[in-house]
Amino acid sequence: MKIVFLTSSDEKCGIREYGRNLMRHLPDVEWTIVGHRDVNSNMISHLGDRHFDVLHLNFEPGLFRTLPAQILSIANRKVLTLHTSTAGMNRNQFTAYFDD
Repeated sequence: MKIVFLTSSDEKCGIREYGRNLMRHLPDVEWTIVGHRDVNSNMISHLGDRHFDVLHLNFEPGLFRTLPAQILSIANRKVLTLHTSTAGMNRNQFTAYFDD
């Protein structure tokens, strides 16, 4: 299975550590890791050209500058880890895009 994992790229970050631990416990998975600072239109276009089974968004709203709708368009199967929600964020509308 191939997973594109969008996560924090900060060295001292609990969200990044969550991702590292997840990868350690799923060693048979082929991971492509994209740090939140690398998420832009060019990266989204590049990922859209590659074959992968799952897009896992390790999501902290404050970290990502790109709108989730741009990211969500590149995969059929999507998994979300939502770490926090911001004031005024409609969680149901946002999480409806994800399978798990």
